[in-house]
Formats: sequence, C-alpha cells, structure tokens
Amino acid sequence: IYATARERKESEDRIARDIQLAMSPRELSPHKHLTIAATPLSEQNTDSGLYELAMTGPDQLLFCIADASSNSDVHASLATALVKAQFRSLLSVENDPQRIISAINEAMAPNKFAPVTLFVGLLDLATGKLRFSNAGHLSPLIAGSEISLLPECDDVAIGMESGHSYSVKEVDLEPNTIILLYSNALGEARSTGRKKFGEGQMLGEALQLKKTGGTPEIFVTRLTDSVHRFTGKEIDPTRS
Repeated sequence: IYATARERKESEDRIARDIQLAMSPRELSPHKHLTIAATPLSEQNTDSGLYELAMTGPDQLLFCIADASSNSDVHASLATALVKAQFRSLLSVENDPQRIISAINEAMAPNKFAPVTLFVGLLDLATGKLRFSNAGHLSPLIAGSEISLLPECDDVAIGMESGHSYSVKEVDLEPNTIILLYSNALGEARSTGRKKFGEGQMLGEALQLKKTGGTPEIFVTRLTDSVHRFTGKEIDPTRS
C-alpha cells in the first residue's frame, strides 16, 4: 500500500512538472528600463505557481503571477495553467488588470476548478506608474527608497465567486525599484521547527540590499540562499 501511494505521488509530481514546463514564461526583448530575475528554489518543480510577462506597448509591461491550493498537485497546477492560458489569450485585446482578472474569473468560476490566487499588474516603464488588481495573491514586495508590501486589494481568489467586482489600485514607483513577485512556496516555507519564513525575512533581505546596493539578480540570489538556510533544505520553486 505504501509503495502504491508513493508511486502515485511520484506520478502526480511528474505530471505537475510537465504542466509547469509547458507553461514557461515567454522571453521578452531587452528594455533599457527593465531587468528581470527569476529562480526556482529547487529542481523538483511541484509548486503550482506560474507567472507571465508581456510588453503591450513600447513602455507598457503587463505581468501576472498565479498560484493554487489543492490536495492534488496536478489539480492545482492545472488550475493555474488554465488561468495563465486565459491571461495569454487576453493579451491581444486587453491590458487593464481589473478587466483581465474579471474576465478570467468569469471564465473559471462555473467550472469548479481549484481556487487560484492571481495578481495582475500593468507597469509604465517610462513613468513608474503601476496599476494592479489582486485576486487574493500574496502582496508583492516593493524595494525602492522605502521598503514595503503593495497595498492589499481584499478580493476573492479566481473561481470562488462568479460576478465578483474586483478592485484596482495605482502606485507610483521610483526609478530602480525592485518588485518581488513570489508564490506560496516562499510564503509557506518553514524551518525544521515549523516556523514560517514570512514577510519579516523578506523585508530584512530587501533592507540589506538597500544598504549594500545590488541588482535584481543579487536580490534573488540572496533571498534564495536565505530560504535555504532558514529551511535547512530546498523547497518547491518560487519565482521573482
């Protein structure tokens, strides 16, 4: 019985990894005002988190990150993959975060998939204006002259409530600001004593970066190393 359960879990992990690989983010052309850094914290990719980036104008960066919770890694990965597919299909006709999240929710809600948290942002790389909507996802961290989490939108996850009216917010970012997007794998990382990695550690790493200077690549590397030290082992992937 144990062997059968283990084999089933290994099979689900393989399927979840295949879904993740099939939905890898598209590469963007270089932009003078944009640097992107991303990393998995483990090669065992069973986390359901997915992200996507797209330029919808010369200086307009549209991006999202999605995650899901389910008793099955396959069900969670499938739900986030479907949300990402919906996001991609909307790129040619829409770039407003509020309307994108609303459209995806209406497409997903009737089908009873695992609830998916989703953050969608539209960043003007020339002015620094960020317009965003958040369907229950972990708030991104902003590291500029000040370090904080983006304001919460207090909206439900995708698929939970058909017809939900999602909110939208705007903030102005300074030049050289880092936006950290992360999945539940980072938010739920725990030490051997079951203590969560949490916001405090992320803010601490951002503060250290502010003191010493550094690129997004350095920030992601430091954060990855910090999680590994905290947990004492590698955890499921997250992306920044």
